[in-house]
Amino acid sequence: MAEVMLIIFRILCTGLFLSEYGAPFKDTVQYGSMIFSECSYLPDVEQIIILAYYESRFDERAVSKADALGLMQLHYSVYKKQKYSREELFEPVLNIILACQQIKYWQDRFGPNWLCHYNAGNKCTQDSLRFERAIRGMYKKYLKKYRHMLAFLKIS
Repeated sequence: MAEVMLIIFRILCTGLFLSEYGAPFKDTVQYGSMIFSECSYLPDVEQIIILAYYESRFDERAVSKADALGLMQLHYSVYKKQKYSREELFEPVLNIILACQQIKYWQDRFGPNWLCHYNAGNKCTQDSLRFERAIRGMYKKYLKKYRHMLAFLKIS
């Protein structure tokens, strides 16, 4: 029960934090819950919630200039080989599951530089390094703001 309460608190803290950037609180709670559910095996799940907001502003139908799709901005060219349709990649839970698998792959391969590679693939570019700094900067602000409350709940 205590672990569930901690997860709920972490989701709520992330929602409050992202609301300062214009994210609707209810969207953060909705998608944050999905991300915690599907990505709990990854460290720093709040960073992944921040990543989802940064990538798509929680727009399930988002399409980037590079033709990345959905909440976590997946590239169809990668997933069509796995027989996923373009339309399926807009489905939030599937999009999150595939993104978390991809994040795990990049974390295993590149360690702390995984964000840059999530954004750019095998070669980090200046743009992807800026992307990584932006996400990490937001995450550091989140930790600074909520670290004491989260630490208190973990030991209580």
